[in-house]
Amino acid sequence: ASCLVGSEMCVRDSYDPVMLQGHLDMVCEAVAGLDFDFETQPIETYVDEDGRLRAKGTTLGADDGMGVAQMLAILADDSLKHPPLECVFTVQEEVGLCGALAMDKTLLHSHRMISLDGGGEVVTGISSAGGIQAVNTIACTFKKQSNPCYQLKVTGLSGGHSGGEIHKEKGNANKLVARILKEMMNDGVDVSLVSFNGGAKDNAIPRESVAVFASENDADYLKDLVKEKTEKISVEFEHSDPGFQTVFESVETCNECMDQTSTKHVIDYLYLLDNGFQHRPGFDGLADSQVKVLFEQPEARIVHMRENHTTGTNRNNHQLRANTRRCNQRCRDTTRSDCRNGCGTQRDTQYGSNRPGHQQRRNVG
Repeated sequence: ASCLVGSEMCVRDSYDPVMLQGHLDMVCEAVAGLDFDFETQPIETYVDEDGRLRAKGTTLGADDGMGVAQMLAILADDSLKHPPLECVFTVQEEVGLCGALAMDKTLLHSHRMISLDGGGEVVTGISSAGGIQAVNTIACTFKKQSNPCYQLKVTGLSGGHSGGEIHKEKGNANKLVARILKEMMNDGVDVSLVSFNGGAKDNAIPRESVAVFASENDADYLKDLVKEKTEKISVEFEHSDPGFQTVFESVETCNECMDQTSTKHVIDYLYLLDNGFQHRPGFDGLADSQVKVLFEQPEARIVHMRENHTTGTNRNNHQLRANTRRCNQRCRDTTRSDCRNGCGTQRDTQYGSNRPGHQQRRNVG
């Protein structure tokens, strides 16, 4: 799960060992339309006009490639004077600290540690809080339909790390798609969801999101309505995410869609879910909560959502991701005895007190 490398080069042998720590994995995300295989292709880098190292079309991997490089540089330089070192390289940090949790702690001897996965060269983190992960499910009822289908896409957002950049009030593509659909429904538009896809990583703010829906309303009317709402939202993100834009177009008619009850339930859930920096009055610099949500539909009749909640200093995220099946995919019909109008209300909670985070499962009714 993890790799431990020891170094005995020191000023005095009597000094206590110091641990240096970083993780080997990175957030693998590429811009839309770029065919890139992170398993086989190297990251293509360049230096921008400000002298910063950047990647072309993909994430750079400085989190935490920079920390790993620092440890390797120290280990490779025999001229450096330092106390005995324990360099710890962990894996699967980005998906829940799995490597650190699985590591054999008896291998460690240090009582002091410098984490090289922090706030940068001039910032020192002095505390960190735990978290909770919840998997929420919404059972949805699908129906046969023959109305025209349309695709609404939010794109052009800058995205970014869901912890380090959540305070910049960037747009969340999934939330914005849900907002536009919700406002259209409030205007009396007929909307029946077919699919909802968006977001790539739990710890990346969603830059793009696509919803397909059926409607009996006229295409030109819907296009004008989307344009009107796009212009309104653009004003709100004029400074924090100026690249925001929408694409509305007709798509091939789908044979099935969610009924009105399920459509309203899913869109209301996404629309009402908090998003962004949550600040607690009276505690300057402290974030109230960090939430990341994965919204997916592995079975055609059930919508699954995963939330990550974290509290901590100057780190807060409330992210929504969506990833539902396409309309032409078919799975078995799922029936639950505790469902009413196709929406489950069962809650199954699992906590692990010996871990830095908790896991929770529940059905949302």
